[in-house]
Amino acid sequence: MSIRDSGRMRGRNLEAIIDIGSSKIVCLIVVYDQQPVPGQTASPFAGARVIGIGHQRARGIKAGVVADIDAAEQSIRMAVSQAERTAGVEIDSAYVSVSCGRLKSQNFAAQARTETGVVDNMDVARVMDAGRAYAERDGRSLVHLFRVGVQLDGIAVGGEPVGMAGHEIAADLHTISADETPLRNLVMLIERCYLDVAGLIVTPFASAIAVTTEEERRLGVTVIDIGGGTTTLALFVDGAFVFADAVPVGGQHMTYDVARSLQTPLEEAERIKTLYGTLMGAQSDEHEFFSYSSAENDEGGPYQASKA
Repeated sequence: MSIRDSGRMRGRNLEAIIDIGSSKIVCLIVVYDQQPVPGQTASPFAGARVIGIGHQRARGIKAGVVADIDAAEQSIRMAVSQAERTAGVEIDSAYVSVSCGRLKSQNFAAQARTETGVVDNMDVARVMDAGRAYAERDGRSLVHLFRVGVQLDGIAVGGEPVGMAGHEIAADLHTISADETPLRNLVMLIERCYLDVAGLIVTPFASAIAVTTEEERRLGVTVIDIGGGTTTLALFVDGAFVFADAVPVGGQHMTYDVARSLQTPLEEAERIKTLYGTLMGAQSDEHEFFSYSSAENDEGGPYQASKA
């Protein structure tokens, strides 16, 4: 990414990330210093600092899908502008989160014969190309291609297989694909903001990397991220990302359910959900009451309901 500023960021790597959610749009600008932070040399994020953040209410986005491109463009422009002012730089590209397009997670094996009996880079590339072609059939667009494991002549090997002897190489792959049209609309939305898409990253993977440690992923962990309009799931086994999914149901739907059940305004329903909502029921819930106002402007309120 090119950096347009007074020069204080020269010699440093700059990245921008845009998270497009159903309830909020966030832009982060991260700088990687030349020298890693002391004591964090083992981390791939050593020396990384967030220098700019922009946060705006999402408009024109429904369950991760672009529903109104003009409204969504305005929200993204404001979030990016806010992050640029905070960081003191201007960005021309960004990584973008993806939760739309009916994300499909697949695990399968791709294999190929080696040309010389010794694995080289061309052999590995042919296996990966075969996996990419398989994932992109039926009009799907490939977002991620992960190599989970490698086998040579049926024997599992660790690390890179290049330079090892074997007549047949097989790779265990995990791919995540999405419908082409929602992805194209997402890319067009970013380009209308005069930004290039540096890369796409599925939301469940980004959420999981953000909140888990390398040790947790190695031991195995499932991360469920409940957003405003979608809920995503990511699964790690032995440090490998092996499954992802997204469903168009989120916290906003819970708010709507409360509003309909109690006949109360959405703002009041959000307050009730935040203060009294829980996934763990208790016998005392039947005896705990709260007051709320009605959506109808009558003089009979306030009303009461039990926490149950």
